[in-house]
Amino acid sequence: MSAMVNAPHAVAIARGSPAACSGRCGAARGSPAARASLRAGFSFNRRNAAAGGWAAPRRRPMPPVAVIENPVGDTVIESTGKGGHRSSTRVDFLVIGSGISGLSYALEAAEFGKVAVVTKDVAYEGSTHYAQGGISAVIDPEDTAEEHARDTQIAGDFLCDQDAVDVVCAEGKDAVDKLIAFGCEFTRKSCGSLHLAREGGHSKHRIVHAADMTGKEIERALLESAKAHPNVTFYEHHMAQELVVVSSSEADDSPRCVGAEIIRREDGAKITFLSCCTLLASGGAGQLFPSTTNPSVSTGDGVAMAVRAGADVANMEFYQFHPTSLYTGPGSTVVKKKAN
Repeated sequence: MSAMVNAPHAVAIARGSPAACSGRCGAARGSPAARASLRAGFSFNRRNAAAGGWAAPRRRPMPPVAVIENPVGDTVIESTGKGGHRSSTRVDFLVIGSGISGLSYALEAAEFGKVAVVTKDVAYEGSTHYAQGGISAVIDPEDTAEEHARDTQIAGDFLCDQDAVDVVCAEGKDAVDKLIAFGCEFTRKSCGSLHLAREGGHSKHRIVHAADMTGKEIERALLESAKAHPNVTFYEHHMAQELVVVSSSEADDSPRCVGAEIIRREDGAKITFLSCCTLLASGGAGQLFPSTTNPSVSTGDGVAMAVRAGADVANMEFYQFHPTSLYTGPGSTVVKKKAN
């Protein structure tokens, strides 16, 4: 999300390490890093943690169930009680959203366990697909991360979080290299090097782009890579409704997110996804405004779920996505006149 969700106790932050969140990674289990991840991200049954057991949070008693295996190997519990069917799917990582943030995280997390990507439309539909200009990164040997950071602060009227700016500017090239490794085909010069554009408040040429359809190319490459990965399963046309939050067994009794309640749009069936780590990457909220160029899926679901789960949401005044357009008033259209 564009808004900052400052709640490590409730949801995973995008820059968090998938390895730290992995509940099935044998190498990490029992290590200090694993214990830290238990405190930060999810709820384990403390008695079984040392033996590698994962226990779902204790909620209301469930009716008799039948346990089956789905094609990708996740355990699915189908309720056989009265009052409607409800299923429960267990995965290591639950990613809500299928844009650049969600897919990038899913691909890294897939190296450590099973990943479910939940998205309420077709996977490519979202702001990433429609983003145009490019990605700013320090690629030119004559450019520096310090200059990039300075340009960023000037363009942001010095309201930008300096720590965030430093991280983004320092790690920009590595992020571009990862996207290329995932198959992104950016525009290049005749010599084969990346073509770098200059725009906005940048003092140097540092915009990596794919013609003028950069987002579409990034989404294509990440989707192809994620769908080809055996540990990633997509749940298209599934809508996240609520995060599943339980009280902690730790002394501080802070809440823990252990998954999300999902609705399958085709038939309204409710599915509880239980996960060791849940990432909210659900995009913007442009559709909340009277006029917007945002896609129809940008309705702020992730922010609303985070708030209801008790997460801290900040910096909403900077929450935006802006493809270039011409606003001509509500309900009006632009009429092109043929030149005489």
